[in-house]
Amino acid sequence: MVQSRLKIVWTEHNLKLMREGKKPVSMREIARATGLSTGTISGLTTNRAAMVHFDTIDTLCKYFDCEPGDMFLFTRDDEEQEPTTETADFLQE
Repeated sequence: MVQSRLKIVWTEHNLKLMREGKKPVSMREIARATGLSTGTISGLTTNRAAMVHFDTIDTLCKYFDCEPGDMFLFTRDDEEQEPTTETADFLQE
């Protein structure tokens, strides 16, 4: 099963902005900046999206300055688990 980690990537992005004294970005701001709909972003942050276009992945990777592997987690069906934040760098700081 492939699960989205977009919510974690977004949270890390916002924490980085706040450390720099900047305001965190909202879903609407991401949508405006990327041209993606809030529904698309919401579907990925809640793992309700049934499919994702490569263009969407490309757009989000450019916006968050990350790789596709940062946004998605693959687990075998017999190892299903919820995406966790245990690998998130911001928790270690």
